[in-house]
Amino acid sequence: MAILEKVGATVQRSIPRPALDVLRLLVGLLPASRTKSRMFRLLGWDVHDDARVAINLLWRIDSVSLAAESWIGSFNVIRDLLSLELGRGALVGHWIWISAARPLRGLSEDGASLRVGDDAVITSRHVLDASGGITIGRHSAIGGVRTTVLSHQVDLVRCVQTAAPVVIGDHVLVSSNCRITAGVRIASYTLVASSAAVVGDLPDSYRMYGGVPAKEIGELPPSAGYFTKTTNSIGTGA
Repeated sequence: MAILEKVGATVQRSIPRPALDVLRLLVGLLPASRTKSRMFRLLGWDVHDDARVAINLLWRIDSVSLAAESWIGSFNVIRDLLSLELGRGALVGHWIWISAARPLRGLSEDGASLRVGDDAVITSRHVLDASGGITIGRHSAIGGVRTTVLSHQVDLVRCVQTAAPVVIGDHVLVSSNCRITAGVRIASYTLVASSAAVVGDLPDSYRMYGGVPAKEIGELPPSAGYFTKTTNSIGTGA
C-alpha cells in the first residue's frame, strides 16, 4: 500500500493535470473493486483497499481520502472539489449531485470540501453544493431524498456571491426534502424534520427542529437509539 502511494505521488507530479483528471474520470466509470481502489491510488488518491467506489462521474477533484469500509454508490456526479474525505464506514448513496462553483472555492477556509465522518450516511437523490465546504459529523445522516445543502449565496446589499461552510454535528438526522443554507451549524444530537428550511444555526442538542424557517418544535431524550448507535445502519421494526 505504501509503495502504491509513493508511485501515485510520482504519477501526480509527472502527468499534466488535465490528463490526470481524464484518467481519474475513466477509472471512476469502472465497477467497484479492490483493483479500482488501487488504480485510484496510482493516480494519487488515498483510497483504502476496503473502500468501495461504484460507477460514478468523478471530475476535477484534487484530493480524495476514503477510509476502510467507506462506500460510494452508483451514478453520482462529484465534481470540482478541492477535497473529498470519507471516514471509516461512511456511506454515500446513489444519484447524488455534489459540486462546487470553481470561482467561489477560495471564499471560505473550507471551500470546495466535503468531509463525511465515521459511519455517517448520505442516502440518495440529494444535491450538495460544497462551494463553501460541508462537514457531516460521525453517525449523522442526510436521510430520505431530495435534501439540498447550499454553501454559497447572494449578498443582495453588496451584489456579490459569498460562501460559508455548513457544519452538521454528530448523530444528527436530516430528514427528507430539507433546505440547508450557507453558514449554518447544526448541533450534535438533533433531528431536522422533513421539509424544514434551515436558514440559521440550530444551536441546542436533543431537540427537534422543523418548519420554514426551522425552529425548535420539541425535545428529544438523550437515550434515543439514534443518539447512541455505533454503526452506520438503522434497523427495521414494526
